[in-house]
Amino acid sequence: MTKLNTFDWLNELKKCFPTPHNRPCDASVLIVLRESNGCLQVLLTQRSDNLRHHASEWALPGGKTDKGETSLQTALREANEEVGLDSTFVENIGQLDNFKSKNELDVGVCISVLTTKSYQATLNEDEVQKIVWFDLSHICKNPDRTHRFERFGQTIVVPFYDVLKPSLWGLTAMILQSLTKHINYQIKTKPSLQRLLSNK
Repeated sequence: MTKLNTFDWLNELKKCFPTPHNRPCDASVLIVLRESNGCLQVLLTQRSDNLRHHASEWALPGGKTDKGETSLQTALREANEEVGLDSTFVENIGQLDNFKSKNELDVGVCISVLTTKSYQATLNEDEVQKIVWFDLSHICKNPDRTHRFERFGQTIVVPFYDVLKPSLWGLTAMILQSLTKHINYQIKTKPSLQRLLSNK
């Protein structure tokens, strides 16, 4: 297995996110980041056309929590089941606050960085039809459109990014917006991070 060099940006990236809080959650997703040609990318899966829920949509690897699991254990297990990502291929660097899905599930969001060039995705075709490495610089732009709705007295704004087909939207897009906001907060003083979210 060929390990990547340790870049200054990785050390700075670790400072962007809280350490895992292990709050109870109903489901969990894994944000897998990598640096490619100077850009920060995230692993997205396109769900199978045959699934009952969210068929063909873009998503982060993840799923429902099994009894006794932490959110990180769930996220790593699901990533392995869906795209063959072994836990030894990533370094876990933090966690975002839980998100609430439209089905009222508390979703844990774990963040990791790919640490090997050897990873080749092995798709579980019952769940995933393909993967892409998506440049996070797209999320730094304003979304192409939004949809607003009311839930529990709050206005929820759902972003849509049409750079992917079908569009990237919903909870996945909202999680990636939160991710880039955490990074952008550090960018003010960390030029090594700024280049990772800029368009070339």
